Amino acid sequence: MIDLLLKFDSQEQAGLIGEQLGYTTRDPETGEFHTTQATLTLAICVIGVHYYPDGTTTEGPNGEQVPNLKADNQYWVMVRSLVDMDLPPEILPFIVEPNPEDPTIPNQRWA
Repeated sequence: MIDLLLKFDSQEQAGLIGEQLGYTTRDPETGEFHTTQATLTLAICVIGVHYYPDGTTTEGPNGEQVPNLKADNQYWVMVRSLVDMDLPPEILPFIVEPNPEDPTIPNQRWA
């Protein structure tokens, strides 16, 4: 089993790669991408844009300090291969090493 975190510059870029690999289709009328969330060998979780604390805070409704969030304007996707397989070369440039210490990288995990 292989877990990957992928970072794309945009949803468009992610959708085009997904189309190349056969996991995403585009609605010809709306242009929206539709990604298969699971097959017998693969699971995909779209995170989308990641928000992380920008180092500043705002006073919350009960007087507590709440971190302000900043959008990274990237498009993140988690992929889990349920079987041993070679990684498609199309995704290699988009693989990001998870780092729980770095708030700019999503820390979602598979259950």
